[in-house]
Amino acid sequence: MDETTAPQSVEDAPAWTPVAGGFWLRGGAYMIDSLVVSIVGALVFFPAPAPVQTAGRILTAVAYFTFVPVLWNGRTLGKSAAGLAIVREDGGPLSHLTTVLRYVGYLLSLLPLGLGFFAAAFTKNKRALHDFVAGTRVLQIKEIGLTRRICVIALAILLPLVAVAGIAAGIAIPRYPHPQARAAAGAQEARR
Repeated sequence: MDETTAPQSVEDAPAWTPVAGGFWLRGGAYMIDSLVVSIVGALVFFPAPAPVQTAGRILTAVAYFTFVPVLWNGRTLGKSAAGLAIVREDGGPLSHLTTVLRYVGYLLSLLPLGLGFFAAAFTKNKRALHDFVAGTRVLQIKEIGLTRRICVIALAILLPLVAVAGIAAGIAIPRYPHPQARAAAGAQEARR
């Protein structure tokens, strides 16, 4: 078959060769996983007192990020959506120790304003700090369509912006208490 001939069947089509998972796809996958963990943690621990809710959400995150990749061959829901998988640097299967180290690496990546995550944009094989800590890398193991790629990357961009806007609103709103009362007082003042 020459280069100008289209494959006649799936068997004739060239196989997808795994490549390093890109920064934006990884970011989108992480945002999907974070949403899953937040929703599950909130639903399971909603009726509990605040300290129990906090501990429960932390345990949910640890369980999700350490057990799911081992059980699903390096994938989480977010990684599956992005066509990505975590692999050990030597190509061996993930172990619970590897995923625990990777989770510790997540925490280290968060400490300096999330800069450990940004390492994936600039390092060889697009590895982030947690990949170096755990001896892992993330591969794109499946080609995904343009629409899904756009959706995953949009989540990587939009969810952090929504979080920042929420934090800003949480800080700003208490500084302006009772806007209706202030408006009514202003209207009374104007009538005088």
